[in-house]
Amino acid sequence: MADKSQAPAGEKKPLNLKLIGGIVFSVLNFGVLGAGVFYTFKSTIGWTTPALTEKILVERAEKLRESNLEGLEAWPWLYKMEPLVVNLEGAPQRTIKLDISLELTDREGFEEIMSQETQVRVRDQLVKILGDKSFSELESIQGKLGLKNEISESVNTLLVQSSVKGDYFSEFSVQ
Repeated sequence: MADKSQAPAGEKKPLNLKLIGGIVFSVLNFGVLGAGVFYTFKSTIGWTTPALTEKILVERAEKLRESNLEGLEAWPWLYKMEPLVVNLEGAPQRTIKLDISLELTDREGFEEIMSQETQVRVRDQLVKILGDKSFSELESIQGKLGLKNEISESVNTLLVQSSVKGDYFSEFSVQ
């Protein structure tokens, strides 16, 4: 009795197409994956972070000196005031701590606000404005924006040569 699982001596075994298709598919996938890895690493080989050397810094400083401060007027002129702590108006006694920077329109305004007399006037004006505010007026975004506008208008009345373009709170806390 002949085994049915064995083919006759003259016949070939049929090819398992699923097995061959799986092998071809796997080989192609690994080939595509390998090519992707190769091109990724090839593009990053030899790349280094750009170094900022002393020579580059010296060249930049010389260019700035040569320009004789040309184009400096376009820079923002920011004056960072010392933090203010002021008592707010209202029944539960609260204080506000405000750290503010003023952006001025030009260099002359910056020099003007740097004078001791103007600094004292500006701080006094801000203390008056903040002392008249209550917690309920400052707790909303609208209250803070209104305070910024009021500060800008008030400081602009004190400046002669320039004006405040914007004011920025870096700390605003009410306790």
